[in-house]
Amino acid sequence: MESSEWLGYCAGILTTFAVVPQIRKAWKTRCADDISVFTVCMLICGLSLWTAYGVVTKAWPIIITNGIGTLLQVSLLAIVFYDRRVSRAGGSEAMPGSRPDN
Repeated sequence: MESSEWLGYCAGILTTFAVVPQIRKAWKTRCADDISVFTVCMLICGLSLWTAYGVVTKAWPIIITNGIGTLLQVSLLAIVFYDRRVSRAGGSEAMPGSRPDN
């Protein structure tokens, strides 16, 4: 594996998993009010296009990191929509798998 490919993997891993703390916080607090749906949708589109570009050019670092990034952003978007649906319903439901506050 060439050093440029390692560089691609390192950059991709860092940028891909940068969203994980946001997902974790939204899940843990059961609040996604401050997350912009437009921004997340733009990121999903951009990451999907990067993944397609990686497939066309057979660039595995781009395919893997952007594919995972797309899935993470879709997860965040699902949390946002779930939170907003629950908020409109009066907030009586908790996110699946979350623990109620004591």
